Amino acid sequence: MIKALGKTSKRNLPLNERGGKEGEPDKPEPVSTFIVIPYFPGDRGRPGSERPLPAGAISWLCPSIVVNGQAGGVFKRGEPTEVTVAVANWGAGTGAAPVQVSVWWVDPSTGFTDPTLFGQTVVAVPTGGQVFTSPIITGIVPQSAPQHVCLVARVSSPFDVPTRGAILPGIERHWAQHNLVEATSDSDGGFEYKIRLVNPFDRAMAFDVRAEPLDTKALRTLGETLQLKLVDVGRRTESLSLHLATGGKPLRRLPRASAEKLAAKMKWTTLDLHQVKLGPRESRQVKLAGKVPEGVGGGSAFAVEVRQSSGDHKRGTYYEGSVGLIVRVKG
Repeated sequence: MIKALGKTSKRNLPLNERGGKEGEPDKPEPVSTFIVIPYFPGDRGRPGSERPLPAGAISWLCPSIVVNGQAGGVFKRGEPTEVTVAVANWGAGTGAAPVQVSVWWVDPSTGFTDPTLFGQTVVAVPTGGQVFTSPIITGIVPQSAPQHVCLVARVSSPFDVPTRGAILPGIERHWAQHNLVEATSDSDGGFEYKIRLVNPFDRAMAFDVRAEPLDTKALRTLGETLQLKLVDVGRRTESLSLHLATGGKPLRRLPRASAEKLAAKMKWTTLDLHQVKLGPRESRQVKLAGKVPEGVGGGSAFAVEVRQSSGDHKRGTYYEGSVGLIVRVKG
């Protein structure tokens, strides 16, 4: 999968997949070092262009993070796990930049405050936008960890370090994540999974939270990455009876008029929106539950995601955290 992330200069690719401006796709950034963990071919991670991530990119599963030889790969608690991270350098310098690659693990959540270090390494990355893969990082997720954990990766270099204190995969080019969990439906077609909503900032904030199936383009990308056939259940959350609850109580839903206004502004497809207020660096457990849609047979699988967001694209204050869930239908 990493080979597909190599440098490209095809003129027929859209801007978000090409890098650079029209007519100069390979022009470097005007700094000596400009590193990124790429989510798609030609990804430079520039604010307002490739960050936040464009439609079709899956923020919670970066293919540059390879686990046990596979993008989207799995691990077993208590056993050695091998992780590599791909990185590109779009800077204008003439030499290779030393890049530190660090990986942490954390409970499945939409944000991160206290991850546990998994391991780290160093890789030299020349300019030019070509993707280089880090040496293998070998670590062990302890038996005491949840059955599924998230991995977050960060790259930094002496002349290019993350400028924001929070962990921001999909928002800040130095960060990426592998944040995919699984659940199996019961005999009645119900499924559920507990995740954490997290405020990664040092101030109280209100977040909009939504749970929905993947769109067709993202679902196709996910299936190719995981080498798994996934059923497209459409975009209607009603067909899955998705709902979020905390402490046994449903999360507060936005009134329909407010939901329609926000969805139109942010170009979201679902109107099933919730609002949650979290204190500084607060973490709150929620349960995502739903029903397998009619017509989805036993032995198949489909995907849903939970997204937590705040801020405004145009003002440059947008934040979004996310986690993906593969639901395997009991046969």
